[in-house]
Amino acid sequence: GFGSQSSGGASSEVETATLRMQLDHRTGELEGEVLRGRFSGRHLASLGLSELLELLADCRREDPRSVALLETYLDRRAPDWRAREAAGAGSERPAGAGATAMDEATAWRVLGLAPGASAAEIKAAHRRLMTRLHPDHGGSSYLAAQLNQAKDFLLRRQR
Repeated sequence: GFGSQSSGGASSEVETATLRMQLDHRTGELEGEVLRGRFSGRHLASLGLSELLELLADCRREDPRSVALLETYLDRRAPDWRAREAAGAGSERPAGAGATAMDEATAWRVLGLAPGASAAEIKAAHRRLMTRLHPDHGGSSYLAAQLNQAKDFLLRRQR
């Protein structure tokens, strides 16, 4: 976690062997710098998604403490990074471009509902899950995006 706080408590900083990360408490903005390896001296914001995924692979091999930090940064910057990593698609594309389309079975499964649930049930399941999985409540941007996509897909199908 972010242990040391700057004066005034407006931001926190944590450093691992590979990363130095700062969290701005007022804006929620997360920034970082690479301290070692092939991207040493670069700010995370200057790295493309494919480079960030390479850095993540390096951290998984050499610096496990940095993995959670970098995953959190990726969740905020590119919510679909896990799907793109799994597909081996680290190429530069706008966020959401090329993302796999949600199908009906997946949408029902994501929301934990049986096919045929009403619009009210879809909205209630979405709301209930968001209270646990939204990034502001300890979840991730990726999971919140999946919930939103599932809800939107199912509600469009009911019109």
